[in-house]
Amino acid sequence: MVKLENLLWRLPLRPPPGEPTTSGPADRDRWRPGPVELWGWLCNAIIPSLLASAGSPWDAAREVGKDIETRGHDFASCGARARDLLVAPFLEAATRHEPTGARPWTRAAVTVVVRNSLLGREHALGRVGDDDVAVLTASMTWALSLFLALHPCPADEDRLAGVFAGLDGAGRTGEAGPVATSEPATDAGGSTTEPPAAEPAAGTGTDAGGWAR
Repeated sequence: MVKLENLLWRLPLRPPPGEPTTSGPADRDRWRPGPVELWGWLCNAIIPSLLASAGSPWDAAREVGKDIETRGHDFASCGARARDLLVAPFLEAATRHEPTGARPWTRAAVTVVVRNSLLGREHALGRVGDDDVAVLTASMTWALSLFLALHPCPADEDRLAGVFAGLDGAGRTGEAGPVATSEPATDAGGSTTEPPAAEPAAGTGTDAGGWAR
């Protein structure tokens, strides 16, 4: 898989509104993503192309890109404390992720937004390998960091938005998700049965696709 960061560093971004441009006449008619548009462009154009080249069907690759875009927007809409809640389960594992120059918090956020997306489905189906996942998640670190910098946290520091809205303060799903109890249940005949294991909530628990944290 092509290293996305190599593309990003060469990408001629359009300057933010109000800032002068140094592009020549030949560049004026060429579409270039602005800083705010970059996230959607990467998710809907570049990521599907990279996944398709790695072995994912095109429709599935586009679905993954759209899911990552949505998760990025939802994460950016969460409050400061809520963001910390979401990344907390992945901080330790993030210290082993690339790029090592990025803060562990940022790398953990990439796990929540990118690695725990439908990318895990493609990995579980064998369409993308471990190396592909590592390259893609590392490459999206810079892009997610920029996207979050352009979207300050809302005033409500505990706000959980979108796909993360069903999480409670302990990082579990709310009423929609099962929560395991500490004691085994007893059926009508007096026999004890083990409680079902709770499913990991979106953005928490094990990494998507079963990767160990």
